[in-house]
Amino acid sequence: MKNKKGLSLRSKLLMGLCGLPLLILVAYGILALKTFREDKIAYVFDSSNAVSRNLANQVDTDLKNRVTALTPLLQEYLLRHSFSEVSRGILKADRSIKWVAAYSVANALAQPIFLERKSGAAAIEIEQVPKYAVSLKQALESGRLFQAPFSDERVYLFERVGEPSDPRAQVFVAAMSIPSLSMAFQRPSSSQNFLVNARDEILFGPTESNEKNIFKLLPKDYLEKMKKQKLSSASSLVANNELGSLLVSWTKSGVGDLSVFSIVPEKDALAAVQSLVRKSIYFMITLLSGTLILSLLLSKNLTASLTSLFEATQKVSEGDFNIEVQVKSRDEIGVLAQNFNVMAKEVARLVLETAEKSRMESELKTAQTVQETLFPPVSAHLRGLDIQGYYEPASECSGDWWNYSEIDGKVFLWIGDATGHGAPAALITSATKSAATIIESLNLDPARTLDLMNKAIYDV
Repeated sequence: MKNKKGLSLRSKLLMGLCGLPLLILVAYGILALKTFREDKIAYVFDSSNAVSRNLANQVDTDLKNRVTALTPLLQEYLLRHSFSEVSRGILKADRSIKWVAAYSVANALAQPIFLERKSGAAAIEIEQVPKYAVSLKQALESGRLFQAPFSDERVYLFERVGEPSDPRAQVFVAAMSIPSLSMAFQRPSSSQNFLVNARDEILFGPTESNEKNIFKLLPKDYLEKMKKQKLSSASSLVANNELGSLLVSWTKSGVGDLSVFSIVPEKDALAAVQSLVRKSIYFMITLLSGTLILSLLLSKNLTASLTSLFEATQKVSEGDFNIEVQVKSRDEIGVLAQNFNVMAKEVARLVLETAEKSRMESELKTAQTVQETLFPPVSAHLRGLDIQGYYEPASECSGDWWNYSEIDGKVFLWIGDATGHGAPAALITSATKSAATIIESLNLDPARTLDLMNKAIYDV
């Protein structure tokens, strides 16, 4: 069948020499952009992780100090239903504590049974606390809860003292001012940092953010996943329909199920990618221009050698392996021609070996068929004897043989094993079968029978 004429070898070579650098450059650009993106994201994650951990440590330090100082006073009030003069002095000396109210579990968390510093704005805040019935119940279950309802440095601490099943247990609410935390989260940074409680409410965050709940920025399924995982910190690339992809680092605080989220928009983190793309395009154009000029100069010499190889492959496809390509160059094309010559000779040798192997396999198959005729039926009943036999050679033929017969009231049972296996051993068993057939007709005793069998096999 005549092949249709297509593009010339030189045209294909030019296309290959120019197309290959183009593919390499495109692959390089994709790989470089991917590597730069991954490195940049890893750097941002490392930075935001460090920020979230530092903020979480600051939250732990500030809140634990206040909770540690306040807990003994609350326990004292639970036992005595009043504060001692020392406790009152501590409360008044700590100006960060604005007021304290206690709510009784037995009274269904209805009205405060104790007020401290009930004056002015503090009195109004205390009266509004029953609005946080859900928070009071959550504090009763979890033991501790934080809220920051005023978007400033004020924080509500809900602290349960006693067991929930104890009717004497109370939930204390302390309004505290923590300007150091507020400033830490409002400080300008490359990331937006948020302190979030167990109800996904934002306690502290950047000044420019007016969000009250973190699920306005992050998907709820992501937040639920973070709560279920028993991790102290994690980093993820999170999708947001309005803001795009976000680089989120999350660190769990050791106080009151608080968490610190550090968020960086991906588009801000990868702003330098555009500059890398422009430089890559300029480099690609320059390299392709040089490659095209060099390809035109080299393609003429290369195509002549390749044509000789093409003609040789045509002869091989027609079954002619006695060929030799004459290429005198010492470059890769010359090595290819030498290897082709070696390959053609090796293929010719393999063809002969395959034919010989096929002939030998056919002969062995015939020998196997012949040997199978040396064996009697696998079962028989002779003069009260039940005989069962089985034969399976390890290869095509073997030296194993067994036989039985009944002549003149005598039952002959033969079992033999020639040394080795294959065709030589099978020839011995064939001779044994022939000798046994004659010896059985002589009506001899076993000793004489074995003597004649030994002589027959030995002579063979």
